Amino acid sequence: MRSAPVKRTSRWLRRALLASTVLATSLTAPLALAGPSSHMGPHAQALSDRSGTRSETSTQPHDAIRDALCPNLNYRKNVLITQFSRRELASSNAGNLYQVEELLPRLIGERLNEHPAIAHTRLLGASLPDSRSVSEPRLAQQVRELARTQGAQLVLSGEVIDMSMMRQRDSYNPTLTNRARNSMATALHISSLDSRQRDFVFQLTLRDGVTGEAVAQKKYHGQGVWAPGRPHQVGFGSPRFWRTDYGQKISELLDLASAELAEEVSCQPLVASLDLKGGSGSVILHSGTDQGLNAGDTLRLYQVVVRSIPGAFQVYRTHLVDSQIDVEVRELHGTYSVGQLSSDLDSRHGRYVALSANTGKELQVSLLPTYP
Repeated sequence: MRSAPVKRTSRWLRRALLASTVLATSLTAPLALAGPSSHMGPHAQALSDRSGTRSETSTQPHDAIRDALCPNLNYRKNVLITQFSRRELASSNAGNLYQVEELLPRLIGERLNEHPAIAHTRLLGASLPDSRSVSEPRLAQQVRELARTQGAQLVLSGEVIDMSMMRQRDSYNPTLTNRARNSMATALHISSLDSRQRDFVFQLTLRDGVTGEAVAQKKYHGQGVWAPGRPHQVGFGSPRFWRTDYGQKISELLDLASAELAEEVSCQPLVASLDLKGGSGSVILHSGTDQGLNAGDTLRLYQVVVRSIPGAFQVYRTHLVDSQIDVEVRELHGTYSVGQLSSDLDSRHGRYVALSANTGKELQVSLLPTYP
């Protein structure tokens, strides 16, 4: 067996190649358009339950390039969303926006539910430990345990970094000059001239459920006018909150973050745990029509290998090794399927997972130390 290669295609490169291909196609053929905080809580709440067969794909030439760059678009993944953490607690005081760490993951989950890359999303009423207070190996261990118990392929966590006022006095005790300027900005609908600006900064981290390692991480920064009027106690996510310029800017930022996150999820390979059915070469895959599998689909088996790191006490490196064995889907159900192995599999070698094709985006494996 050989180790899977470590390589990753840039999301921005995929976008550039796809855009250039669409442009080239439009010059030679018409395009058809169609419209269609406690940690480690035991329970998660389901946000979506999408099932059924995969949607039909277009035969446009640029779609072939798109599928080559991201061949896993037709497979849907289960995502667990934890409660977020909040770095600067005092920054949410203005307006009593204290529930942001609970409501923000729900809002992102609702947006993800609209994307075909998502099979199921579940909310966990607890956050992961702060990465600054716990080692990466221990954090990865908790992620793997959560993914196993909640039946998720990917785990999304986040942190609200800053919600502070840029000039807090201008919001509650402005000078006559600033009051006149802000009134003019409101009348002319030029929010950039208003001095009552408030920041909103948060970070999303998407982790693989098999290794616990981060596969994507990005920080988002938005800014808007915070002038809710009286009473000052507004509450995050309330109707009054969304009517403010600040709330509207956050809504736009969440749309952007959710769209980019869904794109990242769609290009991740489908990962299915499996159970041996017997000595007949059949296995049970813990993915089915809910995840977009079809009869005849072929997945590759990878062995989950855990090795200790020399000189480190109880710290391990986890990676995937190509078994050179394929499994063909023969029998389909909603949440599982039955597959036939291309050759004999020795279960004594440990745990295996089945992955969908990785053409155009090589399998990303764990390079950081993790606990088994």
